[in-house]
Amino acid sequence: MTLLPRSLASGRSRRTAHSAFTLVELLAVIVIVAVLAALVIPVASHVRSKAQQSLCTSNMRLYLQAIPLFAADNRGLVPNCWQTSSSTAEARTQLAPYLQPPPGLAAGSNALFQWAGTIGCATTEKTDKDRSWVFGFNSYTGRSANAGPALPLNSFSEPSRLIYIIDTTGSRAIRPETLSSLPDDFRQATPRPHEGKVNAGYLDGHVVSVLASTLTYADFTRGTPSYATSHDTRLITTAAYDR
Repeated sequence: MTLLPRSLASGRSRRTAHSAFTLVELLAVIVIVAVLAALVIPVASHVRSKAQQSLCTSNMRLYLQAIPLFAADNRGLVPNCWQTSSSTAEARTQLAPYLQPPPGLAAGSNALFQWAGTIGCATTEKTDKDRSWVFGFNSYTGRSANAGPALPLNSFSEPSRLIYIIDTTGSRAIRPETLSSLPDDFRQATPRPHEGKVNAGYLDGHVVSVLASTLTYADFTRGTPSYATSHDTRLITTAAYDR
């Protein structure tokens, strides 16, 4: 048997001992990884949320930009905004031909309606009632069970203060009961799709992210026959649902 020189054997022993982690070193690594995860995961979640909000904003603008095009082809009127058993009656179906749909989708068809539904709120977040966030169109500007026929686009004196489209749940039409008596339909639905806020698109074409608790009835009725001065201070929901 060949004996190694003491210095060589000692060096190999030291290398073997130093090649393994001690318990203290392993715990230190675990702590560092945990700290990094705690920092990175919220940032990644925030970035994803902002990306979804940006896409939602972009989709809203597409619909808003389609309104004057629709009006030009329909005696200056905005689309009727109501939800019925017939998909052809809904605002998103009427506006869809102006959103550059794929070829072959007939105007007013259910296929066009389904395609238009893909241009909506981009969040994957669902409410506590397991409802998805969708776009709701303002029925006060057009026909619904509680409103008259569609109004001329040029009849709205303050389009920059009138919401036409907003993130909502359930119904795709913002109607009186949506704002007053349907708790799960926008008023109390949580969590909100964009970090406690909803996107709101105004008739003049701009989109903002707002706390639902800051919205009043006037934001949906201003300039319509349904407007009343009391709407200016009548809030739709409370801050308890801004989450």
